[in-house]
Amino acid sequence: MKEVQKLEAIKMDEAAFQKQISGWVEHADKRAREYKVAINKGNFEAECPYPELIGLFEHIRQLLLDKGWNDQVAIYTQQIRIYHELLEKDNKLREIEAQKALSRKETKELLKIKVDEAQELAKVKRLEEVKTKNMEEFAFNKYISDMVNKAEKKAREYDLVKPEAKFEVECPYPGIIEGYEYIKKLLLDKKWNDQAAIYTQQIRFYQEKSEKDKKLRDIELQKAERDKKYKDLHKIQEIDSIEAVLRSLDKEEELINFEEKKEREIAKSEEIFNMINNAERMEKKYEQEKKKDRILQVDCPYEQIIEIYKEAIKKFESIGWKKESSNIINSIRYYKEKIEKDKILRELALKK
Repeated sequence: MKEVQKLEAIKMDEAAFQKQISGWVEHADKRAREYKVAINKGNFEAECPYPELIGLFEHIRQLLLDKGWNDQVAIYTQQIRIYHELLEKDNKLREIEAQKALSRKETKELLKIKVDEAQELAKVKRLEEVKTKNMEEFAFNKYISDMVNKAEKKAREYDLVKPEAKFEVECPYPGIIEGYEYIKKLLLDKKWNDQAAIYTQQIRFYQEKSEKDKKLRDIELQKAERDKKYKDLHKIQEIDSIEAVLRSLDKEEELINFEEKKEREIAKSEEIFNMINNAERMEKKYEQEKKKDRILQVDCPYEQIIEIYKEAIKKFESIGWKKESSNIINSIRYYKEKIEKDKILRELALKK
């Protein structure tokens, strides 16, 4: 079942997602350091990276909000504030440098020192161009941020719609995907590849949500068709014999039995998914404790998670969901490998 596969994919991708964010942060810090060195050497022709880095951290913060990682959101909010301050200082510094350049030019003219006027003017012009570019990139980031906020607002509003009423409103996911593809193109045109990669993930995320929404709508349509057939059975205008009545009742009973079976399956599947979600929460909580270097103060939950998954397999098989049962077997193998890795980490922690 797609829902189970999605849960498995999310579980296996969280570590990779955290690693990718760390890579983006390291890249941003490197660019900021290199730019600071260039400015300290008086190279005001170097391109200011702060607008792009502000945009990068804003999108990282949005991704963390979407994932519910609120403990990390404050870190990147602070980073955004720092880079806004650095950008403002950079603009003021460039204004001062431009004024100095003009002042030097005027002094040389007064002292009748022959200078290359074209070169001096060109330097001033370049400084002004850099400043203008910084302002344009800041406006560009705001434009992108506004588009993202509108898209995410539509998604949140749609998620709050009651399930039985969702099929009466238009699904916003295709429009959100189209908007993110446009944003990705704009970023690639500016060679902001790190930010473009973020939207590649967002596009994939909403494509999965759109596919799930379409399947749910198909199921609702099928249910409506079954309800219609069921109601049609009650509209028999003429019944020629008792035998015809009995046949009609048999069909009604078959439909009722079918609906009851589906309801039992749905209730059972919800119970299984709750078990899986509980296991996911156990893993996430343990991972957070490991990040705080508290691995020796907490018990490893992986064996308990494996037992939960074994029970989930039995329950899936009891309702005939063999494909979903097979998917969970892969998760068990994954957690067995994590047990071995956890033992190594604990041994290393003991040696510290």
